[in-house]
Formats: sequence, C-alpha cells, structure tokens
Amino acid sequence: MELNDSFSLSHLGKPAWWRAGINDFLDFRSVDKHRTTIGWRNASQYSAYWEQCQRAYGQDIEVSNHIRDKVDDFKVNGFTSLQTEQTQNLANKIWGKIQGASDIWVEKSGGSGNKNFSGNFWVEFPEIEELFSNVMTDFLTCYFGCDFKVWQAVLYQSTNLGQRQGSQGWHSDSGPGSCVNMLFYLHEMGPESGGIELLPWEKSVEVWKDARRGLRNAIGHLGARPEGQLGREYISRTVKSKAESSLKKYVVQPRSPKPGLVVPFLNNLQHAGGYPAPGFTRTAIVFQFYPADRPIDWERYAKEGVVRDTGYPHDPALVF
Repeated sequence: MELNDSFSLSHLGKPAWWRAGINDFLDFRSVDKHRTTIGWRNASQYSAYWEQCQRAYGQDIEVSNHIRDKVDDFKVNGFTSLQTEQTQNLANKIWGKIQGASDIWVEKSGGSGNKNFSGNFWVEFPEIEELFSNVMTDFLTCYFGCDFKVWQAVLYQSTNLGQRQGSQGWHSDSGPGSCVNMLFYLHEMGPESGGIELLPWEKSVEVWKDARRGLRNAIGHLGARPEGQLGREYISRTVKSKAESSLKKYVVQPRSPKPGLVVPFLNNLQHAGGYPAPGFTRTAIVFQFYPADRPIDWERYAKEGVVRDTGYPHDPALVF
C-alpha cells in the first residue's frame, strides 16, 4: 500500500480531526524547541536531563576560537566538519590495521549495502581513544556544556548495490534531540567516495513539517499513526523528492583529499548516508553521543567496548 496526498482530514470526524491537529501542533513545537521528532510526549525529558548535566558540570569551558567557531556553525546548521593532523594520523593507523585483516565484515540484514565490523570495535581498536584526547572532547564539551557519553561506535563499510538502500536514502535518525551523531572517515573523501549528504537544520525542519502535513492528510481517514512504517516511508519519499529538486541547492556533502575528516551532525538532521560510486567503498566509524552528568569512563570502554549499534537510551540518565 502506498500513501498519497489525495485524501483530506475531512474524512475524520470533528473530535478526531481536533485531536490530530493538536497532536501535530505539539509535535511541531517539540521539533522547534527540542530538535527531535521523537514525539512531544518524550522529547522534554532529554532536554531536562541535559540541563541537569550542565548544572552539575560547574566548570569554565576553555577551547580554541577554532572549536568555538565550529560549535557555533553546528548550532546553526546542525552539522560541521573538522580535520587535524591528529585525526589524519589516527585514520591512517586504523585504516592500516583494517587493510591487513581478513574476514572482518558482517553484512547487515535487509540488503542495506553496509557491512559492520564483526568484532568489538572499541576493544580491538583501542587507539580510537586518541580521537578524544583534545579536538573532539573540546568540541563535544563545548557544544553540550558538560561531560558526554558514547552510546554507539560502529566501524562499517558501504558499497554500491545499484541503487540507494536503507540508510543510504534520505532520512533522519529520529532519536532524542540531545543526541549528536559523528562520522570519522578513514580515507580521503572525494565525489566518488559517497560521503554523507546533509540538509541544514532550518531546511530539515521545513521539509519534515511539510511531509508531516501531507502525511496527515493522506492517512487521516485510515487512523494510521504518523510514526508507523507507512508514515516513515511517506516522509522519506517526500524528503527525497524535495532534496533532489527544490532543496538541492542547500544540500552539503563534506569532502577532503586527506583521511581523517570528522563530520558531527544532529541526530534528527535530514541526511542521506554513504552511497559510493560503482567500484568504490566508503569506510567510516559512526558515533552517537549524549550529555552526561559525570566524566566519561574511558577505562570501562577499553575493557568492555561499546556494542550498541541501534536505538537510543529510553532513560536519559542511564550510565553507559
């Protein structure tokens, strides 16, 4: 079954119409205030915990002007990019270990075109902690205004299957608004490498709201939920259509002729994942970060790793 815009909310009775309209209003306000499409019932608890972490931190945050500029850019656009000699050296080090290994990839289900590292990445690549010895810790601490914690750290490789599959298409991850995603590319990123494509936050919100309005008209008479599978597919098609037409001029694809490019972006930003040209692959590490009320426990990460690769913490205060 496919949804289209041929239906109207007039199919609903007045009480249902009002409930749908109020729910949409609250979700739209939640996106504007909390930067998340997770839903107005759950969004505020993550913002409240973030504020609690900032109060608990109680320290002056001293970072370079360069980092502050990057954080300011991130706050406005919902993404930025960083690269230093340190990130280049680390990328080369990890890339060298991968090149010398065999049978390290596992196909993700659903024919997504992505393969994940088969082992416990953080344990087997302990040098990843070097990424947080200065530049990324400075960036994340400055943005969050407090300590942070790592929910996800996945080494993966993207290939071309003839057409975009799964996360290679336009979408947002739809987690809490306090979540920051980050890509760390292990090789140079040219036009054929299939780097992530990003739609600035203002345009991401604009196209999501347009899609949600169209979705409500399309499914209102069915009583379907906007967060259901049909709803997600409808919104994805709408975002794809506009990102490839009227909003195409706003799409940004960070590139670099050297390895070690770091691309932080908001979890709810509309983006299209890696889609390399035929014969090319894209290898990267994707992270997800959240604010924390205590310093990060690097020793525990080194021992146990970070094994989550999906979802989000349903309790924002969860220690991980």
